[in-house]
Amino acid sequence: MEKITLKTLADLFQVSPKTVSKVLNHKPGVREELRKAILNKAEELHYVPNLFGRGLQGGSMKTIGVILSDNTSPNYSTVLKGIEASADKHGYNIILCNSNESKETEEQKIRLLTEKHVEGIILASVSYTTDVMKRKSLLGLKNLGIPYVLISRMIHDEEPHDIVKTNDIEGGYLATKYLMDRGHRDIIYLANKYSVTSSHERLVGFRKALEQQGLPFKQAHIIDQCESTMESGYKVMQAVLAECKDFTAVLAFNDLIAVGAMSAIQEKGYRIPEDIAVIGYDDIEYAKFTNPPLTTIRQDADRIGHLAMDVLLNKINNPDAEQQQIYLPPQFIERSSV
Repeated sequence: MEKITLKTLADLFQVSPKTVSKVLNHKPGVREELRKAILNKAEELHYVPNLFGRGLQGGSMKTIGVILSDNTSPNYSTVLKGIEASADKHGYNIILCNSNESKETEEQKIRLLTEKHVEGIILASVSYTTDVMKRKSLLGLKNLGIPYVLISRMIHDEEPHDIVKTNDIEGGYLATKYLMDRGHRDIIYLANKYSVTSSHERLVGFRKALEQQGLPFKQAHIIDQCESTMESGYKVMQAVLAECKDFTAVLAFNDLIAVGAMSAIQEKGYRIPEDIAVIGYDDIEYAKFTNPPLTTIRQDADRIGHLAMDVLLNKINNPDAEQQQIYLPPQFIERSSV
């Protein structure tokens, strides 16, 4: 038997898939007679999995989906705690998915969540080859009437999106300026290899600080080979130390990379910060226990999670609400690695 889709139901009643989605997700805006007919037909054709079948008769399932690139990341774990706290407060359940920085996996998880009739999605999107590809993925959610909120990573286009994130341009700028104020002129940036927008924006802040001091930007000092792990930071820093000698400071995309880089630097016999200074990003719990304690840029990850859930709930309850773009200020955390 052919799989029953939103379009199947929409064609049967000569309405749009968005109208059918409204009915199945118990949203307002559909006349009662049509609503009952669609619900009855959906139940008859077994459109909804049995696990969620009670949603056809009992109202909202009060479930949202969360897609993270890696929920084992200390930063995203804290974001998730904020989301969960806000969801619990409002009686919502969460379905958590990982994309593992894979575009195909992210699209698969989005389809999975829509099939489970989640009321909305919070998404830390992976890097796409083009913004057009990402817009197509998000447009599918809009066409289904499913609100979404982006966290930590954004899309640079003319289409407005609900988003909650740190001002990463400012974060990159603060870290670089701090290094320059302490006499450093040759700084390398250990960037995320997946070209996510947060890494790019920190680079924009990095360049801005250099330009303000009249210093040249050296492309060779941008090392875009890191995954967001200590092991990757360690291995990449080993390679940098073997090939590059003209730097005195390191700015890492995140604290995990910074911690791995510190290990490689010290293993090579260099002192931190006397020979090479290191700054991280995120201010994870472990950062204060490194030797020396890691200077870093703090993101208010818990608040990002709370706000993202609040913005999503507002969108669920007020579908026509204007998009919100919330940029939280980064906080400089001074310790002993610079």
